[in-house]
Order: sequence, then structure tokens, then C-alpha cells
Amino acid sequence: MTNRTRMAAAAAAALFMIVPLRAAAETDFTFYGRLNLSVDVGSQGLAGVVCNNPNLCTPGSRAQGNLRWIPDVASNLSRFGIRGHHDLLDGVQAVFQLEAEVAVAATPGVKGNGNNDTINPGNNAINGAIASRNSFVGIATPLGALKIGKSDAPYKLSTADFDFLADTPGDYNGIVGNTGGDNRAEFDTRLSHSVWYESPNVYGFRLGAQWSPGQERFADNEGFPIGETVCNGGNSGPCEDGSWGTVYSFAATWENFGFKGVAAYELHKRVNRTGDAGATTPAGVSTVGVADEWAWKFGAKYTLAATGTTVAGLFEDLHRDDVGTFNERQRSGFYFSALQKVTPNDDVMAAWAHANSTPGDPTIGPISNSADMVTGGYRHWFDRKTTVYLAYARMMNGDGAHYALGPSGHGVTWDCKDGSGPATAGVAPGIGLIGNGTQCFTGTNIQAFSAGMTYDF
Repeated sequence: MTNRTRMAAAAAAALFMIVPLRAAAETDFTFYGRLNLSVDVGSQGLAGVVCNNPNLCTPGSRAQGNLRWIPDVASNLSRFGIRGHHDLLDGVQAVFQLEAEVAVAATPGVKGNGNNDTINPGNNAINGAIASRNSFVGIATPLGALKIGKSDAPYKLSTADFDFLADTPGDYNGIVGNTGGDNRAEFDTRLSHSVWYESPNVYGFRLGAQWSPGQERFADNEGFPIGETVCNGGNSGPCEDGSWGTVYSFAATWENFGFKGVAAYELHKRVNRTGDAGATTPAGVSTVGVADEWAWKFGAKYTLAATGTTVAGLFEDLHRDDVGTFNERQRSGFYFSALQKVTPNDDVMAAWAHANSTPGDPTIGPISNSADMVTGGYRHWFDRKTTVYLAYARMMNGDGAHYALGPSGHGVTWDCKDGSGPATAGVAPGIGLIGNGTQCFTGTNIQAFSAGMTYDF
């Protein structure tokens, strides 16, 4: 064998060994997921309640249907996904993620929390579809990551870890980020068709910024965004119940020495709420149109490792640039929570959320519609992957309030709606209940208990 042949053979052998190792290092991905199921029992607090708002129910009538405590089995944002990266240059990676919700207990289908129609919920989104949750492709560098796809907004993510009872009936979205007491929290949302930047960790400081174009043909955002099957913000159309245009979301956090500080801001341009207009109220015929909505919040969390104690709190201010007398989307509120480790494997949790009254309401005008939610729970950790938990939550609504338990997190919600037959009365256009098959009773006290199990992989 000549020297040239020996050198070629050695090079081939070296290449044979190096290439597979380099290929393995260049690309990596992992499957992951969470199963979170619970058995619940809840009461909407409708027994004996009398209608006090003619635009939401028949005046003087009482709630109908099943007014007892109702048991259920819920799949609480269980999900499955794949994420990974591919090395491009030294310190530069292509990154990706595909994540879907998994209806472990419920029948997969269209999303149930859209408009107020509980017989035919108004949302065409498919929860269990591939990439129905946070999904993206992007570039990550030492200077930060730039991604495109859909993701929870920075405003939402900034205080998510303050909510120790997330995805239970005591999920803080019953009030936090929830502008009108609906079954969705508009300022705790996932933004579709968006681009965002995630900064690196610089001495504990992080910055997040996200932009989601409205993608609308219509100036009032009344149609589906181009390329979408639902309105911006949910619902299946017409998009007159919170459909927004362009969204901007920002958050800054600093985390060190057991302390975390948060400041966040989010703007929804030209939000269409014309479906709330036209009701005859004691303050006159309601006028609600298309207007900007925005929110800001600041908060802090501190963990004292020596005692296993964590406390958190935030203040939030929600705004809508519209007629005050009928504006139920503008208010302030706060949230406090605490977690105490009683053993290395056992946590006790409690929280209190408060929503101040709004300037008005499109169904009745100015009215006291503040609300308070108190919640508590216990969690046992078998290991880092498996837990069981118990939770209790109570929502105490003011006379004109209709906040719910469980929106935007738990598998079922407990709200203001009864089980009456489809309405036929000529009630207010857009707000009324024709075809909805339910009436909404404000001022209720809602409660729920939950026992569940989580497994992460």
C-alpha cells in the first residue's frame, strides 16, 4: 500500500468517525408534554338568584336548569410537543417548536369558549390540531432569539409563575387580564401570526417584545384575519365581540437573589365591540364602537429559600378608549399569592384577586361590578415529574359583575349562565340571548373544588 493510499484510507476512516458525531451534535430535538386531569365539583351560585338585568335575562325570572353542584372530569391544558435546534454557526442556532393541546378527558373538537352561546359555542379553532399551542421557527444567537409563529405574549408570560394554582378552578385568569368577566382573558393571550424577540439573560434582566399584525381587510376588524378561521381574540364571527387589529406586547423582568420584578405593557389596536351596542339601559341606548384597548402591570415575587416561602403580587390597569357610561373594559385590579413548602414534597398555596368596578356596562350603564376571588390548594410532589393536588376557589361578584372561575386555563368553566331554553324575546341586538339557550345572572357567588394529577415528560 503506497503512502498516498494509506493517507486516503486514514482520512476516510477519520471522516467516517467524525461526520456522524458532528451530525448528532448539530441537530437535537426532544418530545415533551404534560397530562393534567382532575375531578371537579362546582356551583354557579344560581339557586334562588333573580334576574336584575333585562338585557341579560328575563326580568324577575329565576335561573333554570341544573342548579345543583355539578361534577365533571376535566383535561386542563394537557399538551404534547416537539422542540429542537440545529447548529448553524458558532453560537447561532435554528430553533423550532410544535405544540398541541391534548383533550385527554373531553372529546376533541372546536374550542368551546367563544361567545356567550353555550349551545353552539362560537369558535372554529381546533384545540387538538398540530401546532394549536405555542409553535414557531427562529434564530437564536448570543444577542437573543428572533422567532415567528404563535406564542403566549410577553405580557402574559411575565407573571405566569405568580399563579401557583394555574389550570385549576383558582387560575388567576378569572380576574387577571380579564377585562369584562368573560370566559376568556384578553390580556393573558396567545398571539397568532406574530413575530417576537427574546433577549438573553443579562445579569438577571430579560426583555420580550412581540408584534402581531391584524391581517384585516376591514378597517373595523369585523372579519377574519387573512389566513385565519377565527376572529382575532376568538369567536367565529361576525367579529364584533373583542376582535382586535394589530397587537404590541412588551415585558421586562429582573430576577436574582430570590427576587423577581416585572413591568409589562400590551396594546390592542381598534378592538371591535359593536356587538355590545344598541341596548336600552337606564342610562340610554348603549353606544359601543371600535377603540384601542391597552393594559399595563407591575409586580414582584420573592422566595425565601431558608423557610420555603414564596410570596407574589401584582397591580394591573386595563383601559379602553370608549364612552365611559357603557365601558365595562376599563378597570384596575390586583393579585396576591403565597406558597409555603411544609415538607420538601408538599406545598400549600393561597391567593386573592380583586377587580375594581368599571365606569359602566353596555347592558345597564354604571353599576357596581367589582369582584373578588379567593383560592387555596395543596400539592404533593412524588418526584419532579408527578404531582397530585387539591384546590378550592370562590368568586364573589358584585351586583353587576359576571366573572367566572376557570377561564383560559381549566378544562371547564363556571360562569353566570343557566340552563334555560333558547330565548325568543326581542332583547337587545348583539347582547341578547336569542338562540343562546342560556340567561346570564350577575352578582353570583361561584365555587368549585378540584382534585387532580399532573405528569410531565
